[in-house]
Amino acid sequence: MKIVIGLGNPGNEYIHTRHNVGFEVVDYLADKLDVKLSSNSRLFGESARVSLNKKKIVLLKPHTFMNNSGRSAVSALNWFKCRYSDLVVVLDDACLSVGNIRVRGGGSSAGHKGLQSIIDCLGNSDFPRVRIGIGGSGNIVNHVLSKFRKTEAGVIAEALSKAAEAVEMIIMGDIQEAMDKFNRKERKDQNESISGGAD
Repeated sequence: MKIVIGLGNPGNEYIHTRHNVGFEVVDYLADKLDVKLSSNSRLFGESARVSLNKKKIVLLKPHTFMNNSGRSAVSALNWFKCRYSDLVVVLDDACLSVGNIRVRGGGSSAGHKGLQSIIDCLGNSDFPRVRIGIGGSGNIVNHVLSKFRKTEAGVIAEALSKAAEAVEMIIMGDIQEAMDKFNRKERKDQNESISGGAD
């Protein structure tokens, strides 16, 4: 079983903010797989169990707020008797241009407090994650809690679809293929940005 945990903050005031793109990918997958998330006090969030190409997965949106995401992640791993490597974390990344996707099989939190909470609670960072670029400018706290501009709507909608595809590839055991597909695009965009591209 794989546990797909999208990071974000609960509450209407945080809906569609940059920090909540992890939640939105989980919602995207739930809609695609025709399943409804429901409150689960054991997991400290909303969750749903579903199959993807005969692979059992759990979709999870923690309600612990971003900085305590690890509490929900560990509870899910313990409840379903999964290993930390069965976790797939989806999160925002202010260091990536809006819409860029980065897939990694492990590594540091790079300063993301939600991801760091999971690493701290697990005592391990060797689990896959899919990062979604939200851009970064000005006061970082205000930025991540802001909503996307209308001009970014199309880009982020496409990014959510791509991130969901990356998650599905990881679940099917194709993480290297996902890295090759999505990280290559990211490097190209970063090179364009360095050479004077927009964003």
